Amino acid sequence: MPTVIEGGIGALHLGARKVGAAALLLCLASCDGWNFEWQGWVYPNGADLTRDVAIGRFQTAEECRRSAQALLANFNVTNHEDGSHVAGDYECGRACKKSGELGGLNVCAETTK
Repeated sequence: MPTVIEGGIGALHLGARKVGAAALLLCLASCDGWNFEWQGWVYPNGADLTRDVAIGRFQTAEECRRSAQALLANFNVTNHEDGSHVAGDYECGRACKKSGELGGLNVCAETTK
């Protein structure tokens, strides 16, 4: 029989509350729709992906793209050997975590440009 606490505003069924809380936690942990946080990185030199600039977190991939493209438009990277312009690049990722096995690289459930 579930525990019932009686108070001034009525009875509270702890058993039903625990089941509801457990179901909510399970959904939050497994429902992909709850984890749509995007992160972005800009690579000033698109040929050297070891150097990046983290540009923040975004609610959508489109917000991430717009921010990355605006930042890239302001970079003026030139090749030190011949003075030619170096094109940058960017990446947006969803549900990213730093990997201890890969030297701290971000591993994302999904990436896009």
